[in-house]
Amino acid sequence: MLYLFSRYNKYRNKQIQIVKDSDTFRFGNIDDLQQYDKLNVEYVKIYAPKDKKIRTVKYALFEIVFKDESKIELSTILIPIKIFLDTFSKQEIKLIDTAFPFM
Repeated sequence: MLYLFSRYNKYRNKQIQIVKDSDTFRFGNIDDLQQYDKLNVEYVKIYAPKDKKIRTVKYALFEIVFKDESKIELSTILIPIKIFLDTFSKQEIKLIDTAFPFM
């Protein structure tokens, strides 16, 4: 339980602003959002259990990897997996099977 609380605290002051058909999205601290270009995304890793339908998973972690090898990590605490998948539908998705999707 303590570990889950620490995961929540990691994302407590974070925000993502995302539009499905836009080529950009914003992510970062609530008072300092950075803009990112979806065209610069190399691939997206999703850490979630594979034994369930991916769109119904309640908790998953996302790692957005850019072409310059920088990364953004976020979770379903910030955005539901269905919305995330719909928004990044044009990027390569790598599903990483894990029973406990904690980074």
